[in-house]
Amino acid sequence: MRELQADLPLSETAHERIAGRVIRAAIPKEAKRRTSEKKQLQEIKKLLDEVASKPDPKIGALITDLERDVLSVPGEKGDHLHRTS
Repeated sequence: MRELQADLPLSETAHERIAGRVIRAAIPKEAKRRTSEKKQLQEIKKLLDEVASKPDPKIGALITDLERDVLSVPGEKGDHLHRTS
């Protein structure tokens, strides 16, 4: 019976239901990965701030790049970490 059902096309309702399940299953995994990335970036930012008192042009350039390209992305929760100096 399953072999016969496998050859039949899915109804529109069944297709939408399966697509919805796939999307819902993918979102939490992606959200967890993004949350983990944000935590890692915030830890890097914290460490960079700690060494900021020790002048080093390479560290300063790295901080500037992180602030411009990563931490200042609109809508990200890490926006409050953006330096104002």
